[in-house]
Amino acid sequence: MIKNTICGSTHERQNEVRDLARKVDAMVIVGGLHSGNTARLAEIARECGAPTYHVETESDLNPQEMSRYSSVGISAGASTPNWMIRNVVHFLESVVTSRGLTRGSWRKYCWLDLLIASISTRLWALPC
Repeated sequence: MIKNTICGSTHERQNEVRDLARKVDAMVIVGGLHSGNTARLAEIARECGAPTYHVETESDLNPQEMSRYSSVGISAGASTPNWMIRNVVHFLESVVTSRGLTRGSWRKYCWLDLLIASISTRLWALPC
């Protein structure tokens, strides 16, 4: 007998990552490098063909490398603090793209709902 022990919110987040990874040029997964849950999200994004960066903080990202992508999806492990995610989002907004624009200057954003620590938080994939 096989029993599925993945909780509903974890399963939902994995499906959201699958969906988002197919729509963007790259994915950033924020969370502990030793977190099984976060590592699985990064693995799912990679399986979907998106270049994927599993990071703990914004300092783990290379601005020149991130500037190659015109759209970046962001997700996070269940226990990742909101401030860590916000710092990564702010960093990505400040990156100058190969077109000479910062993502923060773009006007159109695609909203992504994330459930983080049982709190609904709105983040975005940059740009749509």
